[in-house]
Amino acid sequence: MKQMLTTKSLDAMRPATTKRYEVRDQKVNGLHVRVSTTGAKVFYTLLRPNGARIRH
Repeated sequence: MKQMLTTKSLDAMRPATTKRYEVRDQKVNGLHVRVSTTGAKVFYTLLRPNGARIRH
């Protein structure tokens, strides 16, 4: 799912019901937020040096 990651949209994200889910930012390529069943939010970037995926 893609959406603008703003303070308001992050606060509105509900905890996952069965499995964690990920949301990509519309403006910044590679920026993701992962929302867990407890409601915790983890930010990470997805890089692709030489074609290999690396989460940082």
